[in-house]
Amino acid sequence: MPQSVKLEEAVNPHMVRITMLVISTAILVFFIWAAVTKISEVTSAVGEVVPRGYTQIIQHLEGALVKEVLIRDGDLVDQHQVLIKLEDTAATQNLEETRKKMKSIKFQIERYKAFVEKRDLDFSHIAKLTEEELNFQASTYNEMRQSIAQEEDVLSQQITQKESEIEKLQHRIEHAKQSLALAAEARDIQKKLLDKGYASRLTYIKFEQDHHKLIGDLKESKEALGQARESLTEYQSRLTSLGSKSRDQAYSMLDQLQSQRDQIQETLIRLEDRVNRLTIRAPVKGVVKGLQLNTVGGVVEPGKALLEIVPLSAKLIVEAQVSPKDVGHIKVGQPIRVKVSSFDFSRYGTVSGTLDYVSATTFMNEKREPYFKVRIGLAKTYVGHDAQQNTILPGMTVVGDIITGEKTILSYLFKPIHLSLKTAFSER
Repeated sequence: MPQSVKLEEAVNPHMVRITMLVISTAILVFFIWAAVTKISEVTSAVGEVVPRGYTQIIQHLEGALVKEVLIRDGDLVDQHQVLIKLEDTAATQNLEETRKKMKSIKFQIERYKAFVEKRDLDFSHIAKLTEEELNFQASTYNEMRQSIAQEEDVLSQQITQKESEIEKLQHRIEHAKQSLALAAEARDIQKKLLDKGYASRLTYIKFEQDHHKLIGDLKESKEALGQARESLTEYQSRLTSLGSKSRDQAYSMLDQLQSQRDQIQETLIRLEDRVNRLTIRAPVKGVVKGLQLNTVGGVVEPGKALLEIVPLSAKLIVEAQVSPKDVGHIKVGQPIRVKVSSFDFSRYGTVSGTLDYVSATTFMNEKREPYFKVRIGLAKTYVGHDAQQNTILPGMTVVGDIITGEKTILSYLFKPIHLSLKTAFSER
């Protein structure tokens, strides 16, 4: 029996029909499913997460030497956290010298204030005083008061001496007046005796000389009394004005010292600001980016950018690049599925977003390839379901799938055939 006849007898025609029916049905169902099932058309945009607005650029105004670098690129820092410590020996020394000058001026001001107000010293408003400084200032203040007291004592003694001298002169003048009266009487008697011939002229001349001498002595005593009274008045005036003069001098010194204090205070503020700037702190909470310092002892140039802080408080967006061949299919408002490279999207999923901006022209990347810049708004700042975990941070790289439309699976399957038919009869 021929082999073909044996095969025909071995195959059951009923089974063949059932198999063909099943296959045909499966193919029909597949085509129906492919014709109604739609999948998204996407355009990929590669970029990174950035804060909306500007990053904080950290600079140093004057320039200095690097003393210590406490952070690295990518570190999360808190507001006011110390980032870098710089060193400027000249500025630090100037600050210390100016502080010493300020303390000295404050000491002098307090001394003169206490003097004019006639009170004890009070240095409670001056910080960080040593026992040695307190003793020195107290000693200086006491010396100043003792100097005035000694001058008052000298004037008081001079007044007492002049008063005693005046009293003696007054007694002398009174005695001289009495002696002069007696001498005049004796001279007159002697003159009468001379006229009657009972006395010699030589004797009369002696009495006349004594009279003139007493007149001279009285005149000298009166002149001395006048001079003593003038001196007494001067000493009394000096004693009276000594207190007011000392206070006037103290007030004048206070004005000068307070003016110096104000000038030194301005210098002190500038130097303190300069020294404080040697400790560079984070202005906001954020992520360190673009750190330019690594070497301790290196020179920081004035005004040079040292690093950037990407703020965490700012709203996060994605800045991405789209190829020019795809830009015709995208428009603002289209939904986007954002895949964050730091988190496995097959495990944690994607983050929903919206296309917020498309640049009007192209830019060039490092490879001199053109691209359009786009910005993507994020629906949330974490990946997954827990807002406390998988936080999206500035600087993370992402891939955004921009949903540009939908097509059926059947359209995708027949696309190569459609393109082939469309171009088949256009070749030369």
